[in-house]
Amino acid sequence: RHDPYFDACSSVRDPGFRETLKAYYPHCIDGDRVRCQVSGVVGNSQQVIAAHLIPCKSPDILFTEVRLLPKNMNEGINGLFLAKNIEHAFDRKQVCFVQHPLRMDTIVMKVLDMEEMSK
Repeated sequence: RHDPYFDACSSVRDPGFRETLKAYYPHCIDGDRVRCQVSGVVGNSQQVIAAHLIPCKSPDILFTEVRLLPKNMNEGINGLFLAKNIEHAFDRKQVCFVQHPLRMDTIVMKVLDMEEMSK
């Protein structure tokens, strides 16, 4: 089955996007390392990933569904710092992120695959 979101996920990392996220989320910087915005883990670029919420190769419709434009692809609004294991679960649609209903500045991770809960 063709899935434009999953098909768009890529293991190639853009170092420029990491710098963009550092500027967008300065509170995540801890020296030369960054903090995962979900788990709080601090690590280097191999441990904490600059993750696109909507992947670069996605069709335009995915951007409009979340009120973004394709031009926002490599902007901070389209990314989070995620621990590597969380980023892999996100790529596999085992977790997703939603805005907290009462605190608009807070993102909550929802587990979609219960097997992932045990990891």
